[in-house]
Amino acid sequence: MTLTCCFHTLTGARCAARMIAICVFLLMLPASINAAGWGNSYRDHLLQGMRCSFSQPRWLFAAGGIAGISRFDRDVRSAATGRLLPAPLATMGDYYGKGVNYLLGSGYILSNRLGAAHWSRQQRLEEWQLFTESLVATGAATFLIKKTTQRLRPDGSSRDAFPSGHTSTSFCVAAFLHRRYGGRTAAPAAAMAMLTGISRLHHDRHWFSDVLAGALLGGLLGDGFAELEKQATPGTPPDLHWRLSWVVVF
Repeated sequence: MTLTCCFHTLTGARCAARMIAICVFLLMLPASINAAGWGNSYRDHLLQGMRCSFSQPRWLFAAGGIAGISRFDRDVRSAATGRLLPAPLATMGDYYGKGVNYLLGSGYILSNRLGAAHWSRQQRLEEWQLFTESLVATGAATFLIKKTTQRLRPDGSSRDAFPSGHTSTSFCVAAFLHRRYGGRTAAPAAAMAMLTGISRLHHDRHWFSDVLAGALLGGLLGDGFAELEKQATPGTPPDLHWRLSWVVVF
């Protein structure tokens, strides 16, 4: 009976994670379609976002601090695993980092900030595209670092611990919202990002330094891309692409 319950629970969790992934993919698809119409200027825009994210040398001091803190990873693990959160909160943080962060952020922007803004359709979609760019850049950077470092997870399941992808994308969302719309708007996202990072420790999926590095990476990229403004390629009618994106989403 216990094994059957565990199997059904695991199967349900996997189905939910797959549904989230499908929703994220379908929502990102229009951004990819629009990107194809930008040509080289879109690539340059992504590079500008990366440069803007890492233009301040202070992040190097933060990275050095994380490297120093990593010596306490095993101590934190022994104190944190299974002891930090009630099970429902830990599960909430886990799912938020699997893509719910992007879905909620996109919904907030596409709904005219829940009615608080008075954007035109094109302005709304430009904000959403910029938000999507920040998440794509964060995901790509996280993946490359994981494959480069090959760090073993604390539970021994795989060698892709550093940095935490759940944490990096969640802090990217919070940093983007903070830079673009202010601290009051970003407060719930920041709280959920912290919950996500703590849940990764609670579930023994990451070392403490993995979570800190993910928060730093996502925060830098979210803040950097939020400072950019989209500019259309000369001779390209951007409104046509936005209309295509709008049809694909809705």
